[in-house]
Amino acid sequence: MGFASEYLKSEIKKQFSEITKKLDHDVDCIVGDLRKGQGAGLGKDIDKVMKYIVEAEKAIPYIEFARENAHRIKRSTDNSVKAAEATEKASVIGSALNPAAAAIGFATSFIKAVLKKEAKDLEDVINVVPAITGNFKGFLKRSKGKIIAALAEKALKDKNIENRTNMVG
Repeated sequence: MGFASEYLKSEIKKQFSEITKKLDHDVDCIVGDLRKGQGAGLGKDIDKVMKYIVEAEKAIPYIEFARENAHRIKRSTDNSVKAAEATEKASVIGSALNPAAAAIGFATSFIKAVLKKEAKDLEDVINVVPAITGNFKGFLKRSKGKIIAALAEKALKDKNIENRTNMVG
C-alpha cells in the first residue's frame, strides 16, 4: 500500500477505532447499570459519555478534510503519472542515439508503476471513507439512543415501583 493511502488509513483507524471501543464499553456499562437499577450516581457518567459523543462527532469533519486532501494528492499523483509517461516516451525516442536516455526510460517505467499503484491505493481508501464515516455517525446515534432508551426504561420502572408502593400503602 502506498504512503499516502497508508497514512489516510491509519488516521481513520486512529480517529474512529479508539473512540468506538471506548464509547461502546462506556455505553454498555451505563446501560447495564441502569437496567440493574443502579441509577444513583450515574448522572455524571452519563453526562461525561454524552459529552464524549459530541466530541467524537467532531472527528468526522477532520476525516472529511483528510479525504479532501487525499483527493488533491491523488490528482497530483495522476498528473505525475502522465508526466512520467511523457518522459518515458521522450527517452525511448532519445535512446536510439544515447544509452543514458535508455537507462532513464527504464527507470521512468519503474517510477510510473509506483505512481500508478499509489494512485489506485489512494483511490480505494478515498472511496471507502464515506461508508466509514456513515457507519461511525450511525454508531454515535445508536449509542445516544441506547442511553436515552435505558434512562426511559429506568424512569418507567421507577414509576411502576412508586405506583405499586402507593397502591399498597
